[in-house]
Amino acid sequence: MARIEYHRGNIDGATAFLKEALTVDPSFPPALYNIAVVYQTSTSSTSESIKYYQQYLDAVALLSKNNIKEVDKKHIIKAQKSIDLLTNSKLPSPPAVQVTQKSNSISSKITSPIIPYGTTNNVSDRKNISDALWNLACFYKSNPEQTADAISTYKKFIEMFPEDPRCKKARKVLSELTKPPRLQKPDNILPPEQSLNESKIDKNTALKLWAEGLEYHRAGNLDMAITFYRQALKFDPECINASYNLAIAYRTKKMYNEALHMLLSTLQHKPEMVEASFLLGLVYKEIGEKEKAIKQMITTLTLDPKHVMAHYVLGRLYLEQNNPAIAMIHLETHLRLSPPDTPSAKDAAKLLAFLKQKP
Repeated sequence: MARIEYHRGNIDGATAFLKEALTVDPSFPPALYNIAVVYQTSTSSTSESIKYYQQYLDAVALLSKNNIKEVDKKHIIKAQKSIDLLTNSKLPSPPAVQVTQKSNSISSKITSPIIPYGTTNNVSDRKNISDALWNLACFYKSNPEQTADAISTYKKFIEMFPEDPRCKKARKVLSELTKPPRLQKPDNILPPEQSLNESKIDKNTALKLWAEGLEYHRAGNLDMAITFYRQALKFDPECINASYNLAIAYRTKKMYNEALHMLLSTLQHKPEMVEASFLLGLVYKEIGEKEKAIKQMITTLTLDPKHVMAHYVLGRLYLEQNNPAIAMIHLETHLRLSPPDTPSAKDAAKLLAFLKQKP
């Protein structure tokens, strides 16, 4: 039916049928591919077309290696070329250069230039670069163990883009991150053995306990941070801040089962939380559940197609699964989004250079 409507020129009708198919199976490759083709016919839907082509490539990558080569090879090549074409095309409307489109950029050549910060006067280039740097700073800030990275990235953002209105928020965040920790003595907290039934739901107390735990976390005292986070959850089992940061602390201590439990709980209460989804994918990767890790990273990119580190991790995962074609797509996307001097960008560049040399 979608094909009939498409050939009739009824783009909306074709889109509706394809989206209905995706509600039954969100990873159904033919539906993903065809909806990308439909959107490609409209210049106002470029970002949607890129998004669905990307989801199609991720979906077919989950099939067996033989199936990809024998069944979908020509469609994979066309999807890759279409993404390249759509990404590099010059669109007249300003929204076409927003970060959503840039985040899906995929270059077919390792030699495509990465624009150094502050060296371009092109408005769209500066916008995309500033967005990428801002998103990276926010990513670092979401992890208490990467506070130093967050501070340096926010400072770099202010230095390179002083005219950006987000600088006001960046300065406020820097003020919070750089103030000395006010660590409370643990005399007044509940004893660890107290059960949830003995404490009433109190969201304000939960947030205060979480904030105390966060200060210990940033100071490197994981045991005290965990104690405060757990107490926060006794006052409010749905305190997302506490469950997410508790998962980070557990992962650092290599308590992976506990980390998984906290992340699944976090996503149950807030399924759209991008960083929790990303961290869950990392934990799956670290315990050897690579298929689950890939699926979770794809979920993360569905929530946020411009997630810099999700593209990097997916690239490495696909390499480990002996799927260099899809790995290169994500590594190249990571290079387009990430500042060139980050460790992940440098690693991605080395991996791509190695893959390009292989016959």
